[in-house]
Amino acid sequence: MRRNLALYVVLAAELGVGALGLFFHLRSRAAIARAFAEFNTAMPAYTALALAPWFLPLTLGVSASLSLVAIFAPLRRSRRMMSAGTGLMIASTAVCFAIIASFIPIFQPG
Repeated sequence: MRRNLALYVVLAAELGVGALGLFFHLRSRAAIARAFAEFNTAMPAYTALALAPWFLPLTLGVSASLSLVAIFAPLRRSRRMMSAGTGLMIASTAVCFAIIASFIPIFQPG
Protein backbone atom coordinates (compact mmCIF):
# COMPACT_ATOMS: atom_id res chain seq x y z
CA MET A 1 0.00 0.00 0.00
CA ARG A 2 2.61 2.55 1.07
CA ARG A 3 4.80 1.60 -1.83
CA ASN A 4 2.23 2.77 -4.38
CA LEU A 5 0.86 5.67 -2.34
CA ALA A 6 2.27 8.34 -4.69
CA LEU A 7 0.67 6.61 -7.66
CA TYR A 8 -2.67 6.51 -5.86
CA VAL A 9 -2.43 10.22 -5.03
CA VAL A 10 -1.68 11.12 -8.65
CA LEU A 11 -4.57 8.98 -9.87
CA ALA A 12 -6.94 10.53 -7.30
CA ALA A 13 -5.87 14.01 -8.38
CA GLU A 14 -6.48 13.06 -11.98
CA LEU A 15 -9.97 11.83 -11.09
CA GLY A 16 -10.69 15.18 -9.43
CA VAL A 17 -9.42 17.13 -12.43
CA GLY A 18 -11.41 14.87 -14.74
CA ALA A 19 -14.58 15.46 -12.73
CA LEU A 20 -14.05 19.23 -12.90
CA GLY A 21 -13.41 18.98 -16.63
CA LEU A 22 -16.56 16.95 -17.21
CA PHE A 23 -18.61 19.39 -15.14
CA PHE A 24 -17.27 22.31 -17.19
CA HIS A 25 -17.83 20.48 -20.46
CA LEU A 26 -21.36 19.36 -19.69
CA ARG A 27 -22.68 22.43 -17.86
CA SER A 28 -20.66 25.62 -18.39
CA ARG A 29 -19.43 25.17 -21.96
CA ALA A 30 -22.92 25.28 -23.46
CA ALA A 31 -23.94 28.33 -21.42
CA ILE A 32 -20.83 30.27 -22.43
CA ALA A 33 -21.28 29.38 -26.11
CA ARG A 34 -24.93 30.46 -25.86
CA ALA A 35 -23.87 33.78 -24.34
CA PHE A 36 -21.57 34.47 -27.29
CA ALA A 37 -24.36 33.58 -29.72
CA GLU A 38 -26.99 35.70 -27.94
CA PHE A 39 -24.86 38.85 -27.97
CA ASN A 40 -23.62 38.25 -31.54
CA THR A 41 -19.98 38.56 -30.54
CA ALA A 42 -17.18 36.80 -32.31
CA MET A 43 -15.24 34.26 -30.29
CA PRO A 44 -11.47 34.55 -30.25
CA ALA A 45 -9.69 31.52 -31.68
CA TYR A 46 -8.50 30.30 -28.29
CA THR A 47 -12.05 30.52 -26.92
CA ALA A 48 -13.42 28.62 -29.90
CA LEU A 49 -10.84 25.91 -29.25
CA ALA A 50 -11.65 25.80 -25.53
CA LEU A 51 -15.39 25.54 -26.25
CA ALA A 52 -15.04 23.01 -29.06
CA PRO A 53 -17.11 19.91 -28.32
CA TRP A 54 -14.12 17.61 -28.91
CA PHE A 55 -11.37 19.40 -26.95
CA LEU A 56 -11.99 18.36 -23.34
CA PRO A 57 -13.24 14.83 -24.10
CA LEU A 58 -10.16 14.18 -26.24
CA THR A 59 -7.67 15.45 -23.69
CA LEU A 60 -9.41 13.71 -20.79
CA GLY A 61 -9.50 10.51 -22.83
CA VAL A 62 -5.77 10.72 -23.53
CA SER A 63 -5.02 11.30 -19.86
CA ALA A 64 -7.29 8.43 -18.84
CA SER A 65 -5.55 6.11 -21.28
CA LEU A 66 -2.17 7.10 -19.83
CA SER A 67 -3.51 6.32 -16.37
CA LEU A 68 -4.76 2.94 -17.53
CA VAL A 69 -1.31 2.24 -18.95
CA ALA A 70 0.18 3.21 -15.58
CA ILE A 71 -2.17 0.84 -13.76
CA PHE A 72 -2.26 -2.22 -16.01
CA ALA A 73 0.94 -2.26 -18.09
CA PRO A 74 3.88 -4.23 -16.75
CA LEU A 75 6.10 -1.20 -16.16
CA ARG A 76 8.68 -0.29 -13.56
CA ARG A 77 7.50 1.97 -10.78
CA SER A 78 9.29 5.02 -12.21
CA ARG A 79 7.63 4.47 -15.61
CA ARG A 80 4.26 4.08 -13.93
CA MET A 81 4.69 7.41 -12.17
CA MET A 82 5.84 9.07 -15.38
CA SER A 83 2.79 7.81 -17.25
CA ALA A 84 0.35 8.77 -14.48
CA GLY A 85 2.03 12.16 -13.99
CA THR A 86 1.89 12.90 -17.70
CA GLY A 87 -1.80 12.06 -17.72
CA LEU A 88 -2.38 14.38 -14.77
CA MET A 89 -0.48 17.21 -16.44
CA ILE A 90 -2.37 16.83 -19.72
CA ALA A 91 -5.74 16.80 -17.95
CA SER A 92 -5.00 19.71 -15.62
CA THR A 93 -3.48 21.87 -18.36
CA ALA A 94 -6.44 21.24 -20.67
CA VAL A 95 -9.04 21.96 -17.98
CA CYS A 96 -7.26 25.14 -16.83
CA PHE A 97 -6.89 26.31 -20.43
CA ALA A 98 -10.56 25.62 -21.19
CA ILE A 99 -11.81 27.48 -18.13
CA ILE A 100 -9.50 30.47 -18.47
CA ALA A 101 -9.86 30.78 -22.25
CA SER A 102 -13.64 30.62 -21.95
CA PHE A 103 -14.01 33.29 -19.30
CA ILE A 104 -11.32 35.82 -20.34
CA PRO A 105 -13.32 37.29 -23.27
CA ILE A 106 -16.41 37.65 -21.10
CA PHE A 107 -14.66 39.84 -18.54
CA GLN A 108 -12.69 42.00 -20.96
CA PRO A 109 -14.27 45.40 -21.47
CA GLY A 110 -14.86 46.64 -24.99
